Amino acid sequence: IAICGSSINQAFALYVFRDAFGASSRAGLVIGVYLLAATVSFPFWAMAAARFGKNLAFAVCLCWSVVGLSFSPMIDQSWTLGGVLAFIVVAGIGVGGYVLPLAIVADVFDEDELESGKRREGAFFGVWTLAMKLAGAAGIAISGVLLPWLGYVPGAAEQSADAIWKMKLAWGPLPAVFFVLTILVVRRFPLTQQRVHEIQAELAARRPGVARASGARSFIP
Repeated sequence: IAICGSSINQAFALYVFRDAFGASSRAGLVIGVYLLAATVSFPFWAMAAARFGKNLAFAVCLCWSVVGLSFSPMIDQSWTLGGVLAFIVVAGIGVGGYVLPLAIVADVFDEDELESGKRREGAFFGVWTLAMKLAGAAGIAISGVLLPWLGYVPGAAEQSADAIWKMKLAWGPLPAVFFVLTILVVRRFPLTQQRVHEIQAELAARRPGVARASGARSFIP
């Protein structure tokens, strides 16, 4: 769900920067700052996951993104470049937590091994990758369908104020809805921090002296 919402946000970003902000020439700078902020925030989210649990840390990350996306339509051409970049840095910090689902999936491997006695990372990651690609494609498809419905006119030198406002809503608040739905799913996820520790202890008892191989989660204790 979150990947689909993120794809919609990314698909509308260039349209919004060009038609709403008149800053398509600065898109590269904004994207670079966004990715840098996300990368720098990785250790912060890793520490939060280790202390409070991955599910809670990821839920907080999603809430962070929901707030940012909900307020993003407020950005307009009156904002200075510094103001836009400051907003992008805050938004990018939230994106850094999107690596947490990979660590959560690694816990699913352990639970499956406990129940089946087999390690099946390849199968799980295959399904995971397929689901992510389908969700991303769905988000792009939704964006393509929405553009003409929002009043966007291809090739027009200037879009109407109504179309620009609707595109800003599709860029921010609409993806935020997908993130809220993801939060509801994460809240019901059964592998809590306590349960994960119990599973790890049971697996360690089954294979004494064998180092636990869960490379996908190596960056988070």
